[in-house]
Amino acid sequence: LISNLEPKGSLAAGTTKTYINLTTDEPAYCRYSKEAGQSYDSMRSRFSYDKDKLFHKAFISGLEDNKAYRFYVRCRDIAGNKNDEDTIMQFGIGGASVPSGNGGPTGDNTPPYRYNESPEGELPVETRQATLSLETDESASCRYDTYSGVGYESMSHNFNQTGGTLHSTLVTGFSEGQEYEYFVKCIDSENNKNSNDLVISFEVVSPEDNTPPKISNAYPFNEEFSAGTEETIIGLS
Repeated sequence: LISNLEPKGSLAAGTTKTYINLTTDEPAYCRYSKEAGQSYDSMRSRFSYDKDKLFHKAFISGLEDNKAYRFYVRCRDIAGNKNDEDTIMQFGIGGASVPSGNGGPTGDNTPPYRYNESPEGELPVETRQATLSLETDESASCRYDTYSGVGYESMSHNFNQTGGTLHSTLVTGFSEGQEYEYFVKCIDSENNKNSNDLVISFEVVSPEDNTPPKISNAYPFNEEFSAGTEETIIGLS
């Protein structure tokens, strides 16, 4: 299943290059052509893909104002099964007339695919704030919560920058030696929303301890022992 084809409609006048994106419902390899009806094997232009082979993109350049563009897409899954019908991706630049939407065997019923989240791992000592960020494979609005399993509508925080494919927001109030987790869900223009959380997790490291131990309360201290004393107890803290 090929879905979430982007871009669609009209791009701004003056646009000369863009990425074309899509998602598949299983790991796959995808290709495209400017000619309809070509078999997958005959297509020479390929999409790159993420580590799961679910999100696919290709860079297109040389675009001109007031022109419409159409690409025909087919994919092959890991087992070797290939699409025998074209999925059509179409968009225009500036005032070009473009049929509404992109077409294929099915419509868009897939929630946004989220990836490239950050930060992750360890953040430096004295970090007090950080920017949460992620990308989606289509235009979407994203929210987050500090609790897992919260529905999109019930999440308590919106990303400050969202609505496109890049999403970011500033979070503050960190302390050294603490771990932080933020749970993210997104929704697209077709009201398809994520049911599972994307987790952004990291830790603010504690400062290194370069100070040697401080010795105090040593005993005995300035005490005189009677002649013949053969043993005593010494201590410190």
